[in-house]
Amino acid sequence: PSGASSATPELYGRLARLLNDTGRRDEAINVLREAVNVAPENIELMGFLAETYEAAGQRDKAVEVLERALRRAPANGRLLVAVAKLYEDLGEKDKAESSYIQAIQAAPEQLNAHMSLAMLYMTRNQADRAAEVVAKARQLFPLSARIVYLEAIYARQNGDGARALR
Repeated sequence: PSGASSATPELYGRLARLLNDTGRRDEAINVLREAVNVAPENIELMGFLAETYEAAGQRDKAVEVLERALRRAPANGRLLVAVAKLYEDLGEKDKAESSYIQAIQAAPEQLNAHMSLAMLYMTRNQADRAAEVVAKARQLFPLSARIVYLEAIYARQNGDGARALR
């Protein structure tokens, strides 16, 4: 819409959330696409559009939107983790690994990036690499129950691996 105010993207986002929450996902996608056209610099709207595409089973479109958002905000850890998870779902494990690594470098506080990268390595039977990721995560998050959980998974897969992670 011409002459849209600066509040317009926020209003679009609210409308899209309402539509999405009431099961009108296709309409929410249309509203979000319009919002992104009005405010292409709005990374939050792009993230919401990607989430909505993913929820609608349109993972390829979600990836496209996240890749576009990452061109605007290449160090956004949340977006990097989101696109990595989609890559994993699409079977693109190397792209997923690369995105998780970028997320950890850009935003080390993203525990999900550490967890997901370690799990990816475990599913690839790369126990040494998983152990390295978990050990670094333990240093950053010494009290995290999620790290303890990950260590337990590692130990289960690798015998007494928990000792090697400390």
